[in-house]
Amino acid sequence: MTVGIVLAGGRSSRMGSDKALIHVGGVTMIQHVAAALSSVCEQVVVVGRKTGPVPDALYLPDLGTAYKGPLGGIVTAMRKMDADVLVVAVDQPGVRPTTLRNLLDLAGPHPVIPEADGWLQVTCAWYPKTLLPILAKELTLGGSLHSALQGQEIRKVPKEEWETWGEKGDSWRSLDTPEQLDDFDAK
Repeated sequence: MTVGIVLAGGRSSRMGSDKALIHVGGVTMIQHVAAALSSVCEQVVVVGRKTGPVPDALYLPDLGTAYKGPLGGIVTAMRKMDADVLVVAVDQPGVRPTTLRNLLDLAGPHPVIPEADGWLQVTCAWYPKTLLPILAKELTLGGSLHSALQGQEIRKVPKEEWETWGEKGDSWRSLDTPEQLDDFDAK
């Protein structure tokens, strides 16, 4: 079973206010992401918060010290849910259910991560629970999700493949500043 995870534990310092609660098209970012995940996963979990505006979601505060980035959120979710996870960052309201479904369809023994402009889009990806020991160790060492994945076999999804899904890169486009929010709203 795969659990849908909204990574919502950041400080939103560049945005200046809580990104999860910012409205995009009349709906909060957290609601956009949770709705996309709930269309492909039976359970949606919001990691990094105790409560929020998604009534059917389970809320999990980060384990240990807060603000450990996506790695901390994923380790928290895997430990609490004992499941594979499909993750999306709360500041990615353009995430498409079709893209999430295609990531799930590629799930196997290794993480499934889109690649765009030479970068792995680690906050819109699928991770097997078998990766938990490696991720947890990297978290205790103070590393990042990117450093935890170094040396791991990954099912990369290149642009040529995700474009066939109708994806244009909006599923992993993060809105970190008010200017980026204005640009997104203008689309």
